Amino acid sequence: MTRKQLIIIMGVSGCGKSTIAKHISEQMPFEYMEADDYHSLKNKHHMQSGKPLTDDMRWPWIKTICKAIEESDQNIVLANSGLKSAHRACFSKLERQVNFINLKVPQDIIQARLNLRTGHFMPASLLDSQFNEMEAPLADESIYNLDGTGAVAEVKTAALSYIQTLIHNQQSL
Repeated sequence: MTRKQLIIIMGVSGCGKSTIAKHISEQMPFEYMEADDYHSLKNKHHMQSGKPLTDDMRWPWIKTICKAIEESDQNIVLANSGLKSAHRACFSKLERQVNFINLKVPQDIIQARLNLRTGHFMPASLLDSQFNEMEAPLADESIYNLDGTGAVAEVKTAALSYIQTLIHNQQSL
């Protein structure tokens, strides 16, 4: 029996994670999960006040997401920052076939996007902290870097194509 899939669309705030993950869930048999939905009110208020989360604040959030994934019997596409390698490792330990797609977008482009975004608890002023916290992939991490600077339709197509190829190759083994 093959394991269920967990595709994590990762990157700093404003890179397009949610947009791409939602698209994947609309095109493939994947449940969409938004990591931001699992933040506590305390964490959201902390960020709204312009303060970045600490690791002590992030761990309960990561554990809550992992629990929700474990409770699902569906393939999942998760929009999650994936800033820390230890957090990514937590997801990789789940009983799933786990793959990461890192949306790479230069900071100035994301800053412009965040300056236009309304109604989100993560203010544009925290973008520097996100880039500072983002840890490069470790040698044993399989993270596919995808250029997120193109037109949204192009990025959606590229992500979907990568996932379809990845799953096809896994099923061929």
